[in-house]
Amino acid sequence: MYNNRGGRGGNRNGYGQSNRGGFQSNRGGFQNAQQSLDRANQFNSQNQVTLEITGWQNASPQEFANFVSRKTKVGLMNLRAEPNSPLLRATVKSQRDADVVVKLSGARFANDVVRIRIIDTIGGAGTNTPNTIDLLKSFIASRYDANLKMLNLEGMVHDQTLISNGLFNTATTNSKFFTALMKIALQQKIDVQTVNLAANDLNDYSKYLTELSLHFPKVKNLSLANNKISKLDFFTKVRNRFPLLRELIIAGNPIVNMNFHADIVKLFPRLVVLDGTPVRDEAKLNAIMTFPVPTAPMFFETPDLQKLNHNFHL
Repeated sequence: MYNNRGGRGGNRNGYGQSNRGGFQSNRGGFQNAQQSLDRANQFNSQNQVTLEITGWQNASPQEFANFVSRKTKVGLMNLRAEPNSPLLRATVKSQRDADVVVKLSGARFANDVVRIRIIDTIGGAGTNTPNTIDLLKSFIASRYDANLKMLNLEGMVHDQTLISNGLFNTATTNSKFFTALMKIALQQKIDVQTVNLAANDLNDYSKYLTELSLHFPKVKNLSLANNKISKLDFFTKVRNRFPLLRELIIAGNPIVNMNFHADIVKLFPRLVVLDGTPVRDEAKLNAIMTFPVPTAPMFFETPDLQKLNHNFHL
């Protein structure tokens, strides 16, 4: 009896120890599995790629996602339409998926042309910090005129504060800087009708104009004066991207000597003034357009702008 009790006791002790040990072992296995899952989720999150899309607005974000899935077999995640903007943002699981989806850029969807691009942070590791964001916010505030609804970015590539913060160290950081600047300007919800990009060393391969069209497509007056643009392709890349563009300044660029004025006019359906010269009859243009706008004087010849920027006047 004693032995049985002892056996039972031994069994009890053995049962308790073995099962407690087993529970601890199982708990350890659970923790390891959870850690593996956490690492996998972190890896997937790190490898996700963000896309920025225009040309989807005639349908819902989900309908656009369904369209992408049918065409590419890639699922869009984290769909987010930017308020008061034509931009739709979404993520995909990998760079490979992003490269596949980007190939849809130029396709027609819901009676519009889709434009898709991969977006990134500026300047690589460490540059998308709160300090950099605050710097760009301050820069925008110093360059925005609310009365004229004008973002005056003339000569910003020569701004010593931006240079000292390393934002123009390479062509890559230069390009990413402007992308970030446009995003922050959009987030600030400023009303931008006029943009001055004069004297920024823009050449035929600069992407500033494309970025501007993605973030502020309703710009009416634009100066690209005194840059290094020599090819018509610089403008064909943004064909139909500025549907309200009324006045354009390209003086001081090599392209001015190449007799492309008529071709440039064709790219912008509402362009009325090019380098201070009327190129369309605005009254007739307004009469045939489905949403007429009032006839206005040349923006770049107002007294306020004469004081602000002599580069606009030819």
